[in-house]
Amino acid sequence: MNNIVKIKRSKAPIIHTPNDVEALAEKITETSGGVKIYSLEISQFDVVRVSFVFRAGTKYQKMPFLAATTLNMLSEGTTTKSNKEISDILDLYGIYFDVSIDRDFSIVTICSLSKFFAEAIDILEDILLNPIFPEKELEVLQDRRKNALKLEREKIDYVALENFSQLIYGKNTPYGACYDENDYANIKPIHLKYFYDNYYLVNNLFVVTSGNVTPNIIERVSSICDSLPRKVFTPVVCPIAEPDPEMKHIKKDESLQSAIKVGRLMFNKQHKDFVAMQLLITILGGYFGSRLIANLREDKGYTYSVFAGLINMEDGGHLVISTEVAAEFTQNALEEIFYEMDVLKRELVPKSELVMVRNVIVGQVLRILDGPFGIADVTIESVQNHTDNTSVGDMIREINSISAMKLRELAQEYFDIEKMTIVIVGA
Repeated sequence: MNNIVKIKRSKAPIIHTPNDVEALAEKITETSGGVKIYSLEISQFDVVRVSFVFRAGTKYQKMPFLAATTLNMLSEGTTTKSNKEISDILDLYGIYFDVSIDRDFSIVTICSLSKFFAEAIDILEDILLNPIFPEKELEVLQDRRKNALKLEREKIDYVALENFSQLIYGKNTPYGACYDENDYANIKPIHLKYFYDNYYLVNNLFVVTSGNVTPNIIERVSSICDSLPRKVFTPVVCPIAEPDPEMKHIKKDESLQSAIKVGRLMFNKQHKDFVAMQLLITILGGYFGSRLIANLREDKGYTYSVFAGLINMEDGGHLVISTEVAAEFTQNALEEIFYEMDVLKRELVPKSELVMVRNVIVGQVLRILDGPFGIADVTIESVQNHTDNTSVGDMIREINSISAMKLRELAQEYFDIEKMTIVIVGA
């Protein structure tokens, strides 16, 4: 009993923030067909995750919704199995199957317990190599997606997002284009087959594996990669041009709120100012204790939530500040957003705030890296941005070295209110 240590609950524990963070280094294997497999061996987790990443995002499609529909139809039937049989196998072995898509990439992911990996990789091989895009299942998917998009477009925030993207990138560009939901009906199985045949290629792919990865698993994944066809593939580059600043107000008289988007064209992760701007924008509105939260939510009570972020894509990026406020506070909220940006242009960020936000970012990174799934996602993003996992440590070191003076200089350069695009949807 004498060895019991009494905890002083009246005194907060000391917080130790690491000065450096290193992500697990990826091991790279190249298949005979030239596909790079990035492996993150974490044997203490009895799971295996495999993600196939193709340059097959929406910027590659020649007709509306084709890229996403092709991706989502991969598991709706193969030459050997119906969609029900595929679903039954996934359920029987507790296999997690997921697809995701953005403007640049399509990702097919499968995850299972190590003891069921043979069954998981078998079904993944069938899905990737033998899809048949059945017409009946396509019609069901089209109807479901059309109705879902129609419902989304009844939300003022979604309408604001689409209009903001069009103004920032141009409505006729791959990053800015938006389509009528009725265009889903134009897609036929032959179109899906064309997109699959031209973009799901051995020379248009990298793979990330994580968890209890063994040499046998790498060999099995390599076999699937090299079974994909090879064709001439030319990457698409979205044209990026600085737009003229514009304010667009879409009236929704029945709405009690206004959705607000404020921002401007910026750059992608490879730009020299990206990391420093991430820190600056986090201070502005990138976490729950940010200046915009303190002003618009806690002080003024205009909104429940406000967010500022630097959005990264392969060919560019943009700053966006997003919130929904009671309709009568729309103009007030805009003024406060610009006020907080102006303060950062005039005043140095106090040392205590700078230290706290650095700690917030380090904590977010540590949380993401805690386990094989988060590390896999970081690795995918690193490869997409033409770097490797050493970039995580580089980013933290840069974050810790950025001065308040540097942040003020960046605010003066990039927080030019005259160059901001504004979209308001609501009353």
